[in-house]
Amino acid sequence: MVHAPGGIRCPDCAMMRRPPMYELEATHYLRAAAVAIPAAALLGVIAAVLIPPSPFVGLFRLVLGFLAGAGGGTLVAAALDRATNRKRGLTMQLFAAAAIAGAFGVRLVLSGDFDLVLQDVAGSVMFVIGVIVAWNRLA
Repeated sequence: MVHAPGGIRCPDCAMMRRPPMYELEATHYLRAAAVAIPAAALLGVIAAVLIPPSPFVGLFRLVLGFLAGAGGGTLVAAALDRATNRKRGLTMQLFAAAAIAGAFGVRLVLSGDFDLVLQDVAGSVMFVIGVIVAWNRLA
């Protein structure tokens, strides 16, 4: 006997399948990559202009980093959602996390200060919140 969403059934009748939103084809991977790479570049440029890396920590910079991370994560998740016809799951979450990490890298490259990687608290907050928001939206 198998516990199915419709109750207890025999293994032949249960025919347990993954929901269609979690079944990805090769075209979905290509679309996700085609959206994640430009999104990372665009968000990295915007973040470099609005919140340049700095070793100075202030409440305003932390709040701005939190809001920018939440907005960036939401935008990346929405873009991946639209491009892949609302597909979800671990693969889409990893694409979103990679896009946020790419945006973080583009932001550091544009600033030119690689020494600030460990000192930029607002950027770290932005990165972590962006990944968390995108991850949860694509779960």
